[in-house]
Amino acid sequence: MSLSSDNDNESPVQPTIKFPVLEFGQGLVNVVESLDYITNCRKRGYTNGWYKGLVLVDAESRLFRVLGARKLKTLPFNFTFRDFLEALGGNPRYQVELVFAPNTSRISLDKVKKLISESFRKEKNFWSEMTDFEQFRDEIARASSIDEIFGIFRGFNRETRDRRDVSGF
Repeated sequence: MSLSSDNDNESPVQPTIKFPVLEFGQGLVNVVESLDYITNCRKRGYTNGWYKGLVLVDAESRLFRVLGARKLKTLPFNFTFRDFLEALGGNPRYQVELVFAPNTSRISLDKVKKLISESFRKEKNFWSEMTDFEQFRDEIARASSIDEIFGIFRGFNRETRDRRDVSGF
């Protein structure tokens, strides 16, 4: 997928991102395994600005800033109960193209941990729903690599709400 732009502040091509990534947006952090997951969203999430200011940290500790997104198409209905309810509510699924800031940079492990800690502080209610949150938080603080952080996220069983799908994001 390539991006085209007339604006010098937007990347003309999609950068190479090594998955998995940590996705930081709207005060939350999530591990994402593929670009498809990031570029498929609900109408409400797209129109409410989920992608503006989104930050991705990839498996090589590179930081990517997302300036926004462009709608490519409306995705077909999946015949699931959830899709049925979303269709009734006028919230179809979109495929989008991400618009990246032109420069990527390296991010230190300490800065990644700080971003995660900020999410813990900003979204206390979300994280408090997680079983064994204190243990999860302590393991993140002790992590010695970005790969270890990905493993910690995968290892803890938490119910994830996707802010692109719920509450109008």
